Amino acid sequence: MRNLITFIVLVTALSAAAFGQSPDSSRNIAYLTPSDAAAMQNAARSGTASKPEPRPADVYRIGVNDLVRIELVDVPGVPKTLRVRTDGTIDFPLAGGDIDVAGKTIAEVESLLTGAVKLVNAPKIKLKVCEFISHTVSVWGLVNQPGEHQIQRDAVPFYVLRAMAGVDPRAVRVRITHASTAATDELLLTDAALDTLFIFPGDSIEFLEKSGG
Repeated sequence: MRNLITFIVLVTALSAAAFGQSPDSSRNIAYLTPSDAAAMQNAARSGTASKPEPRPADVYRIGVNDLVRIELVDVPGVPKTLRVRTDGTIDFPLAGGDIDVAGKTIAEVESLLTGAVKLVNAPKIKLKVCEFISHTVSVWGLVNQPGEHQIQRDAVPFYVLRAMAGVDPRAVRVRITHASTAATDELLLTDAALDTLFIFPGDSIEFLEKSGG
């Protein structure tokens, strides 16, 4: 009996080690499908496990014409407000001149500038986007706030734009033109599909009283 118990404990420990887990957490393996378990084990062995890509709604990538403010913490007189130029760069002399920022997140640009600034020992950079010009959406039709609306993520849920625009109670439909594909969708405002729809920069949204209106 003692040998049997020892064998069970040994098998449990070896299974946990194969997945990089402690023996106490090995019971979670029972909830994995065989394919999931194999993928986890292969990733642990090869060291190829990686974090999933962030969702567009969770990140903002700086673009052309955005206005950014750069602050060098504890260094007076350094805060500088710069417009991202058409080539995607800003001119920040303390970092050596032209810095390519387009397509990068705030954290990525902060890290880039921190490594580029040499005149200050262990510089601490803070960057803020003041104007989100590169991320705009056109809103028209039966709304209180028509025109261009800046969004502060690479995509936002439809309901965010709906709230920003202040939709007129007479509106019953919405026509959405997607910048990436030039395709157009026309839906009732009560359509459940709008609950999970994301709006991207360049998209155009028109709120209508009726189809074709």
